[in-house]
Amino acid sequence: MNAQDIPELDVPSRCPTDLDRLMADLLPDLPGYANRVIQRRSDEYVPRYVIFAGLPEFEPLPQGSGPNNPPVSRLPSRQESSALTADLQQVFITTLERYYAEDGVVKYEQYHWLFLTPSAEGWRLVLMLSRTAYPQGAIPTPPRDSSDSDIARGIRLWLRDCGDRD
Repeated sequence: MNAQDIPELDVPSRCPTDLDRLMADLLPDLPGYANRVIQRRSDEYVPRYVIFAGLPEFEPLPQGSGPNNPPVSRLPSRQESSALTADLQQVFITTLERYYAEDGVVKYEQYHWLFLTPSAEGWRLVLMLSRTAYPQGAIPTPPRDSSDSDIARGIRLWLRDCGDRD
């Protein structure tokens, strides 16, 4: 086989600047990235796997205080003039996960609220909040800061790799 017989791969040279396109590229890869983060933990083996990531929603939630808009700690305000938060974008995604317990398999969903911003190096995950919904109609957990979670680490690794495609 000669070099001219090898088809050229259509690999993007940069991360998409459009958030919709970025999420369309990220979500199919996110379970693999998150599962590698989970399995690389040095402290213990966790029998947990991310099966699916998807259902992006781009409509931002209000960020003010009030009866229907409770304040969220660490949430950057829109009034901040920082370059980091000037172009802050909100995205909601869902992950389906599986945990292997002694008495069987437990499947659950996690709902993630991502705050991303474009930068000179590409997109950055600034903050992530998550809720967990267990099966059998249980009420989802309250939102928690999940910026250092396995999912957030998987997103950051994917964004890093996406930026390294130049």
